[in-house]
Amino acid sequence: MSILGDFSALLRTRICLVSALIVIIAGYLTHRLNVVASSSLRAQTFLDYLFNNPILPLEGIVIGMIIPFSLVAGTYVMNDYFDYQSDLENGRVDRPLVRGEIRMWEAKWLSIILFSCSILISFIMVIIYQLSPLIPLLAVLFIGIGIIYNLGVKKFGIIGHLLISLALVAPILLGVIIVEPISEWVLLNMIILSLFFLFVALGRETIKDIFDIKGDQKAGKRSCAILLGLNWAARISGIIFVFGIITGSLLLFLGFRNNLIYFGGFVAVSALLIWTVTMIIRNTDPETATKARIYSRWALWLYVSVIFISSFFITL
Repeated sequence: MSILGDFSALLRTRICLVSALIVIIAGYLTHRLNVVASSSLRAQTFLDYLFNNPILPLEGIVIGMIIPFSLVAGTYVMNDYFDYQSDLENGRVDRPLVRGEIRMWEAKWLSIILFSCSILISFIMVIIYQLSPLIPLLAVLFIGIGIIYNLGVKKFGIIGHLLISLALVAPILLGVIIVEPISEWVLLNMIILSLFFLFVALGRETIKDIFDIKGDQKAGKRSCAILLGLNWAARISGIIFVFGIITGSLLLFLGFRNNLIYFGGFVAVSALLIWTVTMIIRNTDPETATKARIYSRWALWLYVSVIFISSFFITL
């Protein structure tokens, strides 16, 4: 793999790009819900929203995407830096640090640069485009959570997983903060959406305990798999996924009521999550756990697509 490929793998470039897109999608969804909540607002098509946004011009949107990209990338680099010993024990040759392609000091400084960039850009957005000061506050809070997680909380099983799962929710919150919900009803929809992502991310992290158990034991972690056993870790991940499905279904009675696109897509996402749960409960070997993580990631990306497409058809 080339040096660019190694750094891309360290940053998880594709996930970072998706996170940046989620900010735009969350913002657009908030806009469409705002239109439903107020008869004085005009609904924009997605392209019109991008090119004629009353809040941010197109260049502002592009610059703003650097914030979630840098935050998520910095978090992944920092996690790999602190997880080096555990990844080494688990034979994670997919990690550039374990392969020795990227040195530890390079990873440390790269995470610092990425985090600094996200904070700087967030302040620039506030100053130039008069956006909410909550944006740099969110960036600092997100970085703080990542640091606390890596400095020791990650050893405490579900608590550590809860913190790292917030990484997936941060881009949604950023999109909501930029557009600003005009009513409690709009805010409720976005909170429920965020909770769905939080539950699925939390379930995925619990599955990760299963195939990382060897390295986690040597690293002194107290994961669900270590404390309760592999079978219970699988069951707990399943319960968390079920909570996510129940949470996501609430949107069928709120902003996505009578929305057949969301209904059909959510059924498909739920089926994929249930299949993932069934598979990991039946067999808790590392290979099955790896497949379960992949399928649950597909469910997340599918849900992002469903939210995006169904947002075009939001009505009263």
